[in-house]
Amino acid sequence: MPMPPVLSAIHRHVAAAATGAAAATLGAAGILGLLRDSIAVPSGVLILVVFVVGSAAVGVRAVGLAAAVAAAVGFDYFLTAPYYTFNIDKADDLEVTVLLLVVGLIVNEIALWGRHEQARASRETGYLDGVLRATELAARGESPEEFRHGIVGQIVSVLGADSGRIESGPRPSDDLSALLERDGSLVSAGAAMNVDRSGLPTDREILIPLRRSEIADERIVVAAATRVARPTQSERRIALALADQIGPPRGSRA
Repeated sequence: MPMPPVLSAIHRHVAAAATGAAAATLGAAGILGLLRDSIAVPSGVLILVVFVVGSAAVGVRAVGLAAAVAAAVGFDYFLTAPYYTFNIDKADDLEVTVLLLVVGLIVNEIALWGRHEQARASRETGYLDGVLRATELAARGESPEEFRHGIVGQIVSVLGADSGRIESGPRPSDDLSALLERDGSLVSAGAAMNVDRSGLPTDREILIPLRRSEIADERIVVAAATRVARPTQSERRIALALADQIGPPRGSRA
């Protein structure tokens, strides 16, 4: 099965960023090699670590890994005798090379953890805002249609999707849309999808049934086609809870 265009573009972007990080780190090592007579080895190591930290701050594991490996390789090639070879004669130099690689890998993982924690805190704040917004809409006496569309917008935000709409009626017999189950799992064609690993599907829509609606087969249809979103199971259950706040539109009957 060919890779969706969005995923292909993401992979190309990651590959380009990793290549750029490795090239920049190797370039820095090369410059340090030219100045090795005037720059102490510990200073050179610290400079290379700075490049690794900068690459890790991007928040993509492959980019930080590329910089960490490039830092170790560049140190070995440009700053370790015999120069311009990958041979290492002294045990101390070998130790520094290995430690540089290990430190780079650790820094990368710490940076990723920090970004994930920051994103999680931001999402939790967004969920609270969404619930408060839904309560505000109800308290203001918004029309049923305005309230329903407001909730759909909050669900799209919680899931990190692109758009959402409410529709009713039967779906085509060959429809492969994914269904968001009550436990937060996502199922398509009878098979569970690993959202934590692969994200929301970009090649099909996501259906969220409206349990309180009086209209037969009414549901929210969510699309996430332009980027890979990975809402956690808790986030998906929050989306379901928001959907449960939607009642029938004004004047509807089953």
